[in-house]
Amino acid sequence: MDSARELLQLELVLHSCEKVRVDFSSACQWSLSRFERQNVLLAIHEWKASNVATAARCRDLGLDEFWTRMVLTDRYTLYEVSASVGFGGWVLAQGAEVIRAAPETAFSPAPDVVDLLEGIRKRPGMYVRGDASQRVLQLRNLECVGAVLEARG
Repeated sequence: MDSARELLQLELVLHSCEKVRVDFSSACQWSLSRFERQNVLLAIHEWKASNVATAARCRDLGLDEFWTRMVLTDRYTLYEVSASVGFGGWVLAQGAEVIRAAPETAFSPAPDVVDLLEGIRKRPGMYVRGDASQRVLQLRNLECVGAVLEARG
């Protein structure tokens, strides 16, 4: 958080290994949980006055009447940080900009699929969602993919 510039920044690494930064301009309020050992963000949702569900979402997230009115009169936007694991919450700001980092080289190597599958094997809850039977099915499908890839060498 840069208080002088009223700028809140989130630096993220996407599943594709691309680095991005989200700059929330004129950030005035936020409620963000602490980082955990594992953090998996699903999305950042933008709630504006033009969305009919915004008032209900403000209420669900615990915004008081004053800040809900600020969102519903388009003075601020509510950005909801949705996570499946770890860090999440919301930010009230006048705007948000996604800034993508330039690639380090023009020919950066693609992530190794076998390494990715190994990461999933070690921490399945970070990658696989659903109830227990759905997770088992998804993991078995991934094991099959991994076996085919290893066989191809």
